[in-house]
Formats: sequence, structure tokens, C-alpha cells
Amino acid sequence: MKIIRKRNYLSTSDFVQTNDLEKEAIKLFGKNWESADDVEQIKKLLIFVGQTTYDVDYLEGTRSDYNMKVYDCWKLDQMEALGKQRDELLEALKLMVKNTSLNKLNIKKDFSLINAHANATRIIGRERK
Repeated sequence: MKIIRKRNYLSTSDFVQTNDLEKEAIKLFGKNWESADDVEQIKKLLIFVGQTTYDVDYLEGTRSDYNMKVYDCWKLDQMEALGKQRDELLEALKLMVKNTSLNKLNIKKDFSLINAHANATRIIGRERK
């Protein structure tokens, strides 16, 4: 898999030359290809070389002509996944607290469950703030 430099590019041609993707560009776009819709071409090249966690954006209003930003979305995807897991865990804690009747527990036998209930209640309270 090719290593792609995360930076700003002038055009598809600049992206291809900088990342040594001439052969891949010819395979994908044909022998006499030209830079056209840079963002779409770069996206297609990224997928073609197996870099599916990368994305490209056109930066408007910059003073530089290097306005195609290529970046790795892996961290963004991971953060989104972690956020979903966090929400699921919080719901599980709420369900545990709701379904645990403290007055029916024996402090000696059920100390771990009582402690877990207290910690879950503390975490839920922190999330409400």
C-alpha cells in the first residue's frame, strides 16, 4: 500500500507526482489523462491505492493555490466509534442502576454490586452536568 503525504496540493498532477502515483493514475484514468475535477480524481486515486481512510477537501478562500487538502480520517472514524461505544456503555449503566434494588441487597454478600451501583451512579451524575 502506498504511503500518502498528508498535506495540501495544487492539483491532481501535483498529488500524483508528490506521491509517486504515475503508474496508478495511468491505470485509473488512461495514458493521456489530465487534471480535471481535482477533488474527485484525488478521491478516486486514494481508493484505487487502498487508502480508504483518507479524504480530500477543496479549501476556498485561501491565499495559496495549494487548496486541495488531503488528510487521514482514521482518527475521526475512531473517535466517532468511541463516542457510540461510550453512549452504549452509559445506557447500560443507567439500566443497571434502574434495575438494581439496593434495599434487597446484603451489604456483606453483595458489596461488589453495591460498589458497582455507586460508581455507575457517580458516572451518570457526571454526564448530566
